Amino acid sequence: MEKTTPRELIRLIFGDQANSMASLVSERLTRWAEAFDTWLDEREHLKNRNMRRIAHCAWRDFLTFNKKAPWETDEADVLEWVEALVERGLRPSTINQRLTALT
Repeated sequence: MEKTTPRELIRLIFGDQANSMASLVSERLTRWAEAFDTWLDEREHLKNRNMRRIAHCAWRDFLTFNKKAPWETDEADVLEWVEALVERGLRPSTINQRLTALT
């Protein structure tokens, strides 16, 4: 079964504008989006459906916070996100779960 565009990463980055932006995204983002879909599918098949959901939610939260393309993200961005999660009052176990899901 062929996936339809926009792919999930494009939805996470562009939100409600994903449908109109799907045909305008760069080749690099298209490749990342394809890899992201495969990665999410692997989470579900190798782990379980819950792991896919956790990974998806962690990435959605991170991309919303970071406002950068994944390939432009560095360690400092992740550390800032962790600080924001702490400030939001999330438990250390929840933060660790999100970090694990991001990797």
